Amino acid sequence: MQVLGILSGAVNVPHAVHIYRITMPLAYIDKHTKHTGMWLSAKSMALDLSEKEVASILNSDVIVLGRMISDHPKEVGEYIEFLHRNGAKVIYETDDDLTEEYRDISNGEKKTCLPFTRNVGIDAFTVTTPYLAKQITKYSYGQPVHVLPNCIETKYWAKVCDKYERQYTGTLNIMLVGTPTHGSDWRYAHQAALRILDEYPHTRLLVGGYQPDYIGDDQRVIRLPFMEYAQYPTMLAEADVVIAAIDPDDPFNYSKSAVKAMEAWAARRKLKNGYGGAAVIATNSVVYNGTVRHRRNGLLVENTVDAYYAALKELTDNQVMRENLQRTGHNDVVQRHSIQSQYKKWVSAYTQIRRLQ
Repeated sequence: MQVLGILSGAVNVPHAVHIYRITMPLAYIDKHTKHTGMWLSAKSMALDLSEKEVASILNSDVIVLGRMISDHPKEVGEYIEFLHRNGAKVIYETDDDLTEEYRDISNGEKKTCLPFTRNVGIDAFTVTTPYLAKQITKYSYGQPVHVLPNCIETKYWAKVCDKYERQYTGTLNIMLVGTPTHGSDWRYAHQAALRILDEYPHTRLLVGGYQPDYIGDDQRVIRLPFMEYAQYPTMLAEADVVIAAIDPDDPFNYSKSAVKAMEAWAARRKLKNGYGGAAVIATNSVVYNGTVRHRRNGLLVENTVDAYYAALKELTDNQVMRENLQRTGHNDVVQRHSIQSQYKKWVSAYTQIRRLQ
């Protein structure tokens, strides 16, 4: 079986979403099975390949379209028909709700996943969570939807983190990190963190990636710029505590995965007893319930300033508990959420889709 992943637009260096959903699982399939996995960008396919090269990749058994959006159903239909010409099964893959039912994801351009989900030429869908599967099903014609949870290349994260020396030393580092899709998700967690900074001089807040206006200016708050995924583990290695905060009442967030907790756990560092990741405080929500297990591998809290504050205070005061959560979280991501074992789920899904009549 040959599986081809096509990344939306022009992509020279894959970002996290491409890696988690396409390039990493396909690389594992290519290396560890008898099947072939490969990927390229839509722009490269259109402009950089010869007719012979295009013909070769179109002989793939399965073609995965990664997170594509459009406002031209006719062009999408023609594109899918083109991909089908040699009998490939075409999958639409997404890790977010791109329907724009609950959130504008195209800066007002009205580009969504709907021209793809509403096209009968799509043979199946792959998504990250059961809720997102339901959301996609609402806008499709009943094609199969396979849930393939996000996972981490834990060996790579450990290798990068083991060689890294922290820049922000001498403090207990609290971190908020993510993309602009978080909107105002961090507002209460940010306020709680500032209360901790007021009470504990040895604490610091790091804000990575997304920089919402409400963060403001404070010498105790360090703004960390965007970082390519290859070095992204080093950003998480700076954190002792990661707050995975979301608004649990925002329907757009229902489709999100718990990958932020996994990333925090995967950022390995040496502790007094063994190794651990960052400790995780996560919002009690459909996103994190089940992955984050309260007081075992993290803390689940309500989305209020007081709840985030109480959790931060407990982890600041209680080093033993904090390090227990760090060790357990790290063990969990290695054992339960690593691509080393989870890639087999992708093989199974692609094999089932290939056999569709």
